[in-house]
Amino acid sequence: MPIYSPEPLESHELFEGFYVQYPEQSHARTLFKENLSLDFLVKQVQFVSPELARAIVLPHNFLRLDDVAREYIKRYADLGERLAIPVILFSLGDHSDSLQFDPRVKVVRLSVYRSHIQSNDVVMPTLTEDLGAQHFALRVKQEVPIVSFCGRAAFNSIRERVASWLRRLKYESLGILKPNERARIRGIFWRQWMMRACSNSTLVKTLFIVRNTFSGALRTIEVSPQIAREDFIQSIKESDFVLAPKGDGNHSNRFLEALSMGRIPVVVDTDMVLPFEQHIDYTKIMVRVPMDKVDETPRYISEFYKALGEEEWRERQELARQVFVEYLTVDAFFSHFFDTVEICVASPGQPRKV
Repeated sequence: MPIYSPEPLESHELFEGFYVQYPEQSHARTLFKENLSLDFLVKQVQFVSPELARAIVLPHNFLRLDDVAREYIKRYADLGERLAIPVILFSLGDHSDSLQFDPRVKVVRLSVYRSHIQSNDVVMPTLTEDLGAQHFALRVKQEVPIVSFCGRAAFNSIRERVASWLRRLKYESLGILKPNERARIRGIFWRQWMMRACSNSTLVKTLFIVRNTFSGALRTIEVSPQIAREDFIQSIKESDFVLAPKGDGNHSNRFLEALSMGRIPVVVDTDMVLPFEQHIDYTKIMVRVPMDKVDETPRYISEFYKALGEEEWRERQELARQVFVEYLTVDAFFSHFFDTVEICVASPGQPRKV
């Protein structure tokens, strides 16, 4: 697809898909993305002048809005309006869902709350390695399913615990009148609640490895990256279901990693919006637990599992892997995204002026 992408601002970080274009502005990459190619965007597009483009794509990941950014966005929203083509930007922060952009621009986000989603928002999957390319293996159906979680589910300091509890109390209070506000409670609590429910139940068996810190960055990982990755992959491989509630943002990288390996993710429905919901029947490849029923997580898992025969269970594992490959890898997402984005081209008799 032919797109126009303007020169980036120096004061705002780039979207990772443009690191190939501007390698001098790329930041240090997080752990466990070494096998994720950064040419996923350039493989889907051809960079052309504005008058030949079918869309304008801004090269930034906007995590904040200042006057410089607003003027930059407005300039290209005006240009897109004159050319009658869409303008697309990225805002992929855990907490950037509250940023209000020019309504003429399509905003690609990771973290979205359904009760606050805007008509110009597009939800994309996280940039995730395809673990299943090497580690996909079907599991035989057992009498009782195994549920796993490997990752951060504990506080690493008293200060963090107090701050998180204060934030939780804020949203618990707001949730009395507006239940969806509870969705903004930090993910570490949802992880603890789900694990506690599963540990206390006879409906499931558990395989939990709890970390005190985030394992996706060198500055916070508490074990060697090799051990962390081996534990993570093995825990998914040896389980049937993977607990994958939100993190700090209202999305889950673990959700995609489970699907890539043919496992069924278990998600607390924290007002979450998933990528391509209009195309994917997620009910077949995930367990969605209502926020107010998190203590019943084992029941939801058990009911999903017991409803399937041996052949159906095998098919669901294969379907999980298939959906990931066809829709939720980085390459697949952008291929579908640029195929389906609504392109408004000026009528043939109307000149397109820059």
